[in-house]
Amino acid sequence: MKPFWQSFGFLQHILSSPFVIMGSLGLAQVFGLKSYKILLFPLALLIITFAIFSRPDIVHFHNFLEKTWTPLSLTICFFSHFHYYNLEKRKNVLLLKQLNINL
Repeated sequence: MKPFWQSFGFLQHILSSPFVIMGSLGLAQVFGLKSYKILLFPLALLIITFAIFSRPDIVHFHNFLEKTWTPLSLTICFFSHFHYYNLEKRKNVLLLKQLNINL
């Protein structure tokens, strides 16, 4: 007999997505649970609910994609990587200074 959630086709794909599994793993670690599987279904329902209410219709979604998503994704892609690169560079410089002082 199939589990309850497998009778709904779309929920099977959502529950098996890496985002939901990693999210439930993280929450299970935060709450100190032994198994992450108990959190899969409630987390999937929350994600579906927030996805439905965040964009009321396809017009708003396309408006978001055209006007907001490109600058947002470019900011995240370029500036975050540039920031991490600079942090790593500073960390290496500090390590080299510490090594020279201790030698």
